[in-house]
Amino acid sequence: MKTKLIMVFLLYVIILNHLHATAQNHKDLDRDYVKKDSILWNEYEKRMDSIVRNIADTQKRKADLIANLDETNRKNKELAISFKNTIGGIERIFMTRAQFTKTELKNVLESTSLRVRKTSAFKAIQDHLNIDQIKIGNLWPEHLTIVDTANLPIRLKKNITNIIIYNGSGMSDCMGESNRSELNKLAKDAQFSSRAKIYLFYNTENINTLKNINAKFNDHLEYISDLTGDYSNFKIATGSQAVPTVYIFNSDGKLEAIQLGVEDLITKWQNN
Repeated sequence: MKTKLIMVFLLYVIILNHLHATAQNHKDLDRDYVKKDSILWNEYEKRMDSIVRNIADTQKRKADLIANLDETNRKNKELAISFKNTIGGIERIFMTRAQFTKTELKNVLESTSLRVRKTSAFKAIQDHLNIDQIKIGNLWPEHLTIVDTANLPIRLKKNITNIIIYNGSGMSDCMGESNRSELNKLAKDAQFSSRAKIYLFYNTENINTLKNINAKFNDHLEYISDLTGDYSNFKIATGSQAVPTVYIFNSDGKLEAIQLGVEDLITKWQNN
């Protein structure tokens, strides 16, 4: 009996040591990914600064900036795939999902660990794979339940242009003070208001957070969310990655255009 107890105890110790070693290995891999990701983007920033400082020719400078971004995005994708079994790696794959074909994403998911399959990012990629993202010419997705700061469902206004700006997290204002100010002027303009409406979409989990974001900026824009958090249904349905991304629905409720940034939007409406 005593020998059996000793054997059980030793087995217990071995299991604990194995679990501890596995957990430590996960932590090491997570840290390694974060370190390499940081190095990648720091080098990107340095090259960008060097190009801007040292290349006077406008066309050459623009071409080199684009080439630097493309090369960094390629390396970013490869790095995320190689660290797909880390938390940071799978989150990055979701963030850059538009750079993958759905077949590529499916293959990545099939080779991930049980630990990663429990993450929100893994589930969000699955959701991305299981639906067709909104494309030009599609009607407003009625299956999405999106609410305003009064927690009331919104519906696109009929017979006018509806402009939904995906602005991601409310912790920072990715549009910048100047762009937000110009959008606010548009929203207050009587002529514009009769022809179009601006909504700002945020990834929030509760209505109070959405209200706090609205109160922070205290403007005339309408704040909306589907209250499903960082991996929002709207974000997945639209394929939104960059912030801000502008979705323009025409008077028939069809998606007319998708553009990055709000500068072109402001220019267009101020000149008409």
